[in-house]
Amino acid sequence: MTLFGGLNFQTGAIQDLANANSIVYSFGPGIRVRLFDGGRIESNLRVRESQAKQARLALEATLRAAIGEVESASSGLRYGIERARSLDLAAEAARDGVVLARELYDAGLSDLLQVVDAQREQVALEGNRLTAEQDALSAAVQLFRALGGGWQVLDLGWPTAILPLVTEASKNVQRSLSGSECWVG
Repeated sequence: MTLFGGLNFQTGAIQDLANANSIVYSFGPGIRVRLFDGGRIESNLRVRESQAKQARLALEATLRAAIGEVESASSGLRYGIERARSLDLAAEAARDGVVLARELYDAGLSDLLQVVDAQREQVALEGNRLTAEQDALSAAVQLFRALGGGWQVLDLGWPTAILPLVTEASKNVQRSLSGSECWVG
């Protein structure tokens, strides 16, 4: 809808142009309707609907991928923690086995080979436990990234969210080293 106005001169002779009676003006509303557009509006509508559908499908695919990453990282973390716990129990039993083998050797009821075998098994289990803890920490990082990343870095360079896990892992290392001295005969 438009509003228009016009100012014209209308006269039969050129000398009458300066006369006030020769001025003609018009003013009024106007409506402009397109009677035939060749289906352009419907075509544009279909294009926009198709673009919206493509955007929705892309968003759904992105969400499915993100949810899959979170589930995968979460299950990896859960498995890593369970594995580290079970290996911690096994390492604890191996430490007890070394103490028992040493007591039997000191009492003369076994030979030195049994003590060395017990120590070797303990060291192997401690190494496996540390590897499992490292895997759990890596899975924690993957989970944090899948959830959107974001942690603050300390001066030490460790992410603050992982620091308690690293502290616990270092305590486990200290505990295992203090409880299992490698001594022979």
